[in-house]
Amino acid sequence: MSKPEWFSVLLALTGLSLMTLNFSNLTEVNNGDALILVTAICVAYHILLTPFARKISTITLVAIQMFVISILATIVAIMRDSLWFPTNEPSIVWITLFVTAVLASAFAFLSQTFAQKNGVSTTNVALIFSLEPVFALFIDIMIGVLPSVQGFIGMSFIFLGMIITSFKAINHVKQ
Repeated sequence: MSKPEWFSVLLALTGLSLMTLNFSNLTEVNNGDALILVTAICVAYHILLTPFARKISTITLVAIQMFVISILATIVAIMRDSLWFPTNEPSIVWITLFVTAVLASAFAFLSQTFAQKNGVSTTNVALIFSLEPVFALFIDIMIGVLPSVQGFIGMSFIFLGMIITSFKAINHVKQ
């Protein structure tokens, strides 16, 4: 990675930290924050491995990814004794499951894998993923929940990281 890319990743990581950490009590870690950290490490590992899978067809790779996710999620659900199958639930539950599984998961993996196979760098993909909490913050603002100054600064750092890598990508294409 180039220096601007490393700087962008550092900005995004700092921004995520500002948006999620409670700096007044660093000795206490929320379970959700710990889970997000583990998830971020797994996603980073996944993103770094994607270029090695360029020899496999996109559809095959996404099918394998979704299968592995299904197995791991089932194992976790069994371990937590929370395996649930909506047999007598209203149709909205099934619609929600379908949208979450197909659009949010399969389409996201398909888009990411396709983009990386066609030249989008792993750094750009990682930074795009880091925008997720920024969008959540925008939704909060739209429903009337204003961010803290710390959260707003964090969001700005993530956007700045995206802008830096975008300019680097634009300059690379022009050359």
